[in-house]
Amino acid sequence: SEVPDLTTKKGIARIKSLAAMVSSSKVAIEKPGREYLKQLKEMPKVIEAELRDWNQKMDALRDEVRQPVTELEEKEKARIAALDQRLNEIHQIGSVAGLDILPSETITAWIGKLEAISVDATWDEYQDRAAVAKEAAKVKLESALHNRLTWEAQQAEIARLKAEQEEKDRLAHEARIKEEAKLEAERESMRNQLELERQKREAEEAQAKAEQDAKDAKLKAEQDAK
Repeated sequence: SEVPDLTTKKGIARIKSLAAMVSSSKVAIEKPGREYLKQLKEMPKVIEAELRDWNQKMDALRDEVRQPVTELEEKEKARIAALDQRLNEIHQIGSVAGLDILPSETITAWIGKLEAISVDATWDEYQDRAAVAKEAAKVKLESALHNRLTWEAQQAEIARLKAEQEEKDRLAHEARIKEEAKLEAERESMRNQLELERQKREAEEAQAKAEQDAKDAKLKAEQDAK
């Protein structure tokens, strides 16, 4: 509110004095203000630590109070997980890989394993689901078993017919060999008979020739004697 007087040394000094007062006032306010601000900056850390400790204690108390319910929920989760596992075993039996190519003995064994699973009150609320899953698996396995038994019977019949044909072929082959041997023996006998007849004929011809030669020689001798 003062009007500066720059025409005198006193006025100029007054202005400088006022400026110095302002500067001193600034320092007088700023120093404790800085200290207060420092304290304020430290307060959030203290409050944060107290709140953290409070939250930990309350969390522990909450967990302690809730422990009976938590244990009950964990027990229920374990019960449901066990039922899910039992139900999954039925589904796995009903979805065995390669049913179309498994031997009938193997499929029968799977059916026996399925039948060994008892759907009773121990299944609790899963009992109906287990009964449906078991029946579906049974239908699928029995259908696969029927198809496999039919196929195996067909293969057995094919093998039987093949064995019969092979036996017929073997007997026919043996009969053919015997017939060929018989014919060969007959041909050999005929050749031997022909050879004997030839030898006999040659012997008879030789004897006849010898007799004729003897007659001719005798006649010649008689003629020569005459």
